[in-house]
This record gives sequence, C-alpha cells and structure tokens, in this order.
Amino acid sequence: MKNSDMSSFGNLSVKGMGQAYGGQYRHVVIDGLARVSGNVQCETFRLNGMSRMNGSIDTDQMTINGVMNGKASIIAKRVNIDGKVNVRGSLVSDEIVLHGLLNLEGDCEAEQVIVRGGFGIAGLLNAGTIEVDLHGRCKAGEMGGSTIRVTRSRSSRASRLLSRIIPAFEPQLQAGVIEGDDVHLEATRASVVRGRRVYIGPGCEVDRVEYELELVVDHAAQVRETVKQQ
Repeated sequence: MKNSDMSSFGNLSVKGMGQAYGGQYRHVVIDGLARVSGNVQCETFRLNGMSRMNGSIDTDQMTINGVMNGKASIIAKRVNIDGKVNVRGSLVSDEIVLHGLLNLEGDCEAEQVIVRGGFGIAGLLNAGTIEVDLHGRCKAGEMGGSTIRVTRSRSSRASRLLSRIIPAFEPQLQAGVIEGDDVHLEATRASVVRGRRVYIGPGCEVDRVEYELELVVDHAAQVRETVKQQ
C-alpha cells in the first residue's frame, strides 16, 4: 500500500454471512462468509472464514487463514497464507510466506517468497529469493529470481506412503522455464533451466540446462541436454 495514514478510516468487520463493499478502511476482518465487491484499500486484511472477491486489494499486511476465491489483484507489503487463495488476478508483495495453497491465473512478484505449501501460478513467479520446501505439487509457467532453491520436504513416513498410493501427493515442482543466478533444484520437472551456478538434484527431469560458471547433476537426476554459455 502506498504510504498513507489510514488511522482516520473506520474498520470493516464481517461475522456470519454478509456482503461488503469496497472502500478505504483501517482494518478488515472477515470471520464468516462474505462477498466483497469493489476495490479495498486498508492497513491490514485478515480472512478467517470464506470470501468471494470482485476487486483489487491494496494493504500493508494480508493474513489468510480461511479461503479466498474470485477475481482480485493483490498488492501487499507482507502476505501470510495458511489457508487457500484461488483468484483470477496477480499478486505483488515484498514478502510472501505460504504454508497453505495459492492459485493465481496471473503473475506473482515479490522480493522474497518462502513456500511450505503448494501453488499453481499460470504466469511468472518472480522474486529476488525463492525458497520452496516441497510438500505437494507446485506449478508455475515460468520462474525467475536471483536465488532459487527448491528442496523436497523430508516428510513423515505416512506422507511418503500416501504419495506412493496417490501420485498427486508426490511432492514435485513443474515449470516451463526456471532462470536465476544461483539455482538449486530437487524433484523438479522443467523444459529449460538457466543460471550462473546450477545444481540439478535427485528427482529432477530437465530437457535443457544452460549455465555460465558451474553445473552439478546428481546421479538420480535426468538432464537431456547441457549447454555452457560463453
């Protein structure tokens, strides 16, 4: 949110079932089931229930413990998702911490992205630092960043058994193109990986790797083509 004083604005609170309209608020809290129509600008946005959005959200702090659906473009300094966000729109933030699920039809851009859940991003996931600890399926059209680190979670025995029975639970990242300065990948399927320093770890399947300084490929990875850039 742009630097502005929201202290003079009222709060928006929805408990139970209701409908709310866009506007400028100091704090927005949704504890029930709400339909929100219009653009919302606020200091904090907290969702503990369920909401269907139709408009943009511009906030300093967004916390999602429930389920958000609909059409919304989100701009927030900090985003913490422990629930589920499924929107037709984009997300721009300084910091995103994802322990739940994030599905976007647009792009996702941030300074730092930390993932302990799952995501499906139709467009570009772009951040200075991307850290993904795979607990399930993650997918992006493209990924770009300075440092990209994708590791497979050291899950419990029950989780490993479930992933063998139901392949959809198998932790894996899928992306068309992954590009960064320092790229460390595990359990990743990608068409092209580009980087200065690249590590292709266990469980990876990559069609083409383009690197400048260093390339390490684990014996449990598959890489069809490697090209050293001059």
